[in-house]
Amino acid sequence: MIITLGRKDIEKARSFAKNISVHKHKESLFLGHFTGKLGEIAVQKFFNHYGINVTLDFNIYDTGHWDNNDIHFHGWDIDVKCFHDTSSTFYIDFNKLNFREKDAQLPHYFV
Repeated sequence: MIITLGRKDIEKARSFAKNISVHKHKESLFLGHFTGKLGEIAVQKFFNHYGINVTLDFNIYDTGHWDNNDIHFHGWDIDVKCFHDTSSTFYIDFNKLNFREKDAQLPHYFV
């Protein structure tokens, strides 16, 4: 299945990533958050294709705070992990995972 992202999707992801970069005063955060949000939108479109409605979180959290999941569906927490096509590494924030484990908020699945 091919997922197509339109201009509206790209603009939503761009705006989200820009807002995080400005809020946290780190321009270097833009590309990772832009790529990640595009991935979340693509997974959302995949679910929607099969009649499954999921909502994405576009909130901006202060440093040290974060969302509980990327997608929540019928009691299941799903985190979407993406990387840019020119990336040589795949980054997972283990500090975030450790905090989430202590709070019993680890996702059920990674996609």
